[in-house]
Amino acid sequence: MPRREFGLMGYIGEAIVEYWLKNVEYPDPAYSIVYQIKPIDYDARGGPYLDFGVIKNGRVHAIYEVKSQDYIPDKSFVLNPALKAIWDHKNDFAGFVNQDGREFKSTSDLEAYLVLLVCPNMDGVKRIGRQNLKQVILFSEVFEDLEKHDRTDYLKCVHGAFDKDVGKVIETLKNPKQGKSKRQEFLRQREACR
Repeated sequence: MPRREFGLMGYIGEAIVEYWLKNVEYPDPAYSIVYQIKPIDYDARGGPYLDFGVIKNGRVHAIYEVKSQDYIPDKSFVLNPALKAIWDHKNDFAGFVNQDGREFKSTSDLEAYLVLLVCPNMDGVKRIGRQNLKQVILFSEVFEDLEKHDRTDYLKCVHGAFDKDVGKVIETLKNPKQGKSKRQEFLRQREACR
């Protein structure tokens, strides 16, 4: 079982990238950030949702996939297949949908980025594709950019998001949305086994 901090690292990594997108890369209020987005009609197997979509006027201008694991992407690195498909065929996608079912049109200048904590070795570069390296951003560059723009208050934002999300998680742990109709039958069967 992975150590708990791995999940926390992913959560915090995404929160920092989201803060950077909203406050440095796309500070114009005309842009919004949506979560968990994929090309419409893209096969849902293999985890096709990408972390962030940058939206303006109902159109996707950029996609960001965040990998904050502390390991060197090598020959075992698994690239999200939707990200690879966008890199290889970005003008073939008419639109995108997020997990909430909201649809967005594509743009002709769509860009898709991979944010990595650790740079890939040569095997990782082969997995990503040398031609796609210009679409890879390192976390160290995100932090440099935040400091350059005097946006060092990202920890407050992360804490605020964390507090809000922890509250939601605790509510779900106390009262899960799934399986409510099966609970009483399960408890009855379990009691019968004793």
